[in-house]
Amino acid sequence: MGDFGGDKDEFITDEARKVIEESIQAVFSIKDNQPPSGLIFSRDKVNSWCSQIIDNCLRGLNRLEKPFKYVVTCIVQQHVDAGLQTAWCGYFDKTDGAIMVDIVLNDILCVCLLYT
Repeated sequence: MGDFGGDKDEFITDEARKVIEESIQAVFSIKDNQPPSGLIFSRDKVNSWCSQIIDNCLRGLNRLEKPFKYVVTCIVQQHVDAGLQTAWCGYFDKTDGAIMVDIVLNDILCVCLLYT
């Protein structure tokens, strides 16, 4: 995994990370890296938030016009003292990769994983 330049067949970590971050920001209406003050965790909205984030990620990744298949996962949970443990393992070619982006917004924890 890594930044290998602009070759069409190579995974570009920075571009993909930016797509994920922008997708999360769009769903939670984040402006200037600040979430809305009234944004609070709502169990009823979790499925919708996850679906929107994943959809936005896939659309943004498609616009990069790279010849990859993508897998995007998203976890949204209330950010309290409870822990969250995740693990993954992969064997990749030099053109493949994986990225994890985690963002805390008020009392919401959002974790997105991208595999190519």
